[in-house]
Amino acid sequence: MNLKNIGGACLAMILAASLCIGCGSGVANNEKEEPEIQGTLPQLSWSAECFADKLFVVYGDSITYGARVSDKRSLYINRLSEKCGFRYKSFAVSGSTLAHGNDAQQKNGSGVQYVFENADYNRQADYALIFYGANDFSHNVRLGSGEKVSGTYSSVSEYKDGMLYVYESLKSCNKDMGIIFITPIYRADIPVNGLGLRMSAYDDAVREMCGKLGCYYVDLENLFDADNFGEGSRYTPDKLHPNDEGHALIYTAMLERGISIPEGYKSRNG
Repeated sequence: MNLKNIGGACLAMILAASLCIGCGSGVANNEKEEPEIQGTLPQLSWSAECFADKLFVVYGDSITYGARVSDKRSLYINRLSEKCGFRYKSFAVSGSTLAHGNDAQQKNGSGVQYVFENADYNRQADYALIFYGANDFSHNVRLGSGEKVSGTYSSVSEYKDGMLYVYESLKSCNKDMGIIFITPIYRADIPVNGLGLRMSAYDDAVREMCGKLGCYYVDLENLFDADNFGEGSRYTPDKLHPNDEGHALIYTAMLERGISIPEGYKSRNG
């Protein structure tokens, strides 16, 4: 083979190789595929521009209720209300879980129960803020699938199913309501629950379900940990309930971390 033929063969091989790069997926091997866009959501921020004169319904456990604070004005939700100019009605109950199941949970009620029972308020509200998980974690509530719920709230016994029930119940009252979930915070008194799960598993569940449902969320994972929420912490007297300083830190973190749009959704303003 003469030099001319060798050169032509090499050129053909190079061209063929270039055509095969990225074959199949159409994406180079070192690039990550973008998630499929499922919809759009208006971008929100903790500001008067977004929330002035709006009405929130707030559902949660003893953290949102204000156990261990010296003054209810210290609550994270009250601080947000004052900054953003919204009104709120709180249905937070100490000891409540999101899901509804065993006798221990039913003693203090559940988020699915309280959302169902307060439909009249839900119809009037512009937004709902949902902050559960501390007691679901300690009562060993299973994560579940969050694929389908049926029947009454008393049959909703798993965490993701509780999120789905709350979403469907709120939207049945007001289809235009904005729903914001908050990821549960670390418990220094119970690092691992009876299911062998850490609180991060429940944080993951919130983010996952918000992606499925198209809901906003505020991510407070890793705000507290064994170092700043353990024995002698300035933020809690009992390794579970934030005190005044703890609520101040939650409030500050909510402002700094913002209101997240889940993966698979885009901002309408973006």
